[in-house]
Amino acid sequence: MEVEFIECRYKSEAKLSKAQIQKLPKCVGICATLQYIDSLPGIKSSIEATGRKVELLETDNGFYRGQILGCSKLGLANFEGVLFVGDGMFHPINIKMQFKGDVFVFNPYTHEFRRVGEGEVVHYRKRIKAAYTRFLSAKSVGVLISTKPGQVWNDFDKLESIFPEKRFYYLVFDNISLGELENFPFVEVFVNTACPRIGLDDSFEHGKPVLNISDLKSLHNKISTYR
Repeated sequence: MEVEFIECRYKSEAKLSKAQIQKLPKCVGICATLQYIDSLPGIKSSIEATGRKVELLETDNGFYRGQILGCSKLGLANFEGVLFVGDGMFHPINIKMQFKGDVFVFNPYTHEFRRVGEGEVVHYRKRIKAAYTRFLSAKSVGVLISTKPGQVWNDFDKLESIFPEKRFYYLVFDNISLGELENFPFVEVFVNTACPRIGLDDSFEHGKPVLNISDLKSLHNKISTYR
């Protein structure tokens, strides 16, 4: 089946006020979802006019410079802060999970501007640690695999070689519905290799833990290094 993707853009121009810009650090990276990508050059210029250093973030899978997707890996090392232009909190929370600096959100619809607090990501981190603990003790693990372009993951043998004591069941989907996972009652925990939003937002609606593969890699490497 062929799928045609049509880009939808925000027709108005998103602008930060001078007071909002003054709250940003001296070196900031900016990004947006596709709807607001056309506003980034103007926002960049207005911030630079205050003497700040500004760059559009580079991602590993965005079609445009500064475009952020749910599964984007961001180059954040050179920035004191990040400004996300868009609505919703998934992307800002995901950025904050990867970044020690300040993350700011500007919503073009409401004109709300705010900093993401450390407390906003605490419950996500607790969920991740709880899912990881459950993974370590589990004997049967379901691996969620998407057939969508850019989300295909083929390193099955790595999981089996690192955790030979576990039995892995590979569940392949186009659209992953967490409700369908109830059809696998023998699985104790799921590892998500598709969009990380499944392991963050969506897993809150599911009874069994869902651990993103990126979090599993990170936590396992830390424990291996510690030992």
